[in-house]
Amino acid sequence: TMNCLPKTVRVGAEVWRVGFRDFRRAPHVGLCVPATRRIWVNRYASPREQREIFAHELLHVLLAKFPMHYDIEEILVDAITKRFTSMLKHAGAYAGR
Repeated sequence: TMNCLPKTVRVGAEVWRVGFRDFRRAPHVGLCVPATRRIWVNRYASPREQREIFAHELLHVLLAKFPMHYDIEEILVDAITKRFTSMLKHAGAYAGR
């Protein structure tokens, strides 16, 4: 299930690593860590859910360039995630297509 996502993603001049963690006891299913340029995805999510989590966290990476209150950022990311996931899938960004 974990091979459908890229191992790295380039955002401008930055390369972000993509990894998997156990988020079963966490209040969230993914995490974006700007200090280490790392995107973490729940290893126990289905492949479809992993693609959505990845797209959601990638949107956080992109929006981090525009300072705003976290609540507003989360609303924007949630509103865009499903369409963005579909765009990435149809563009061939996922190995599992």
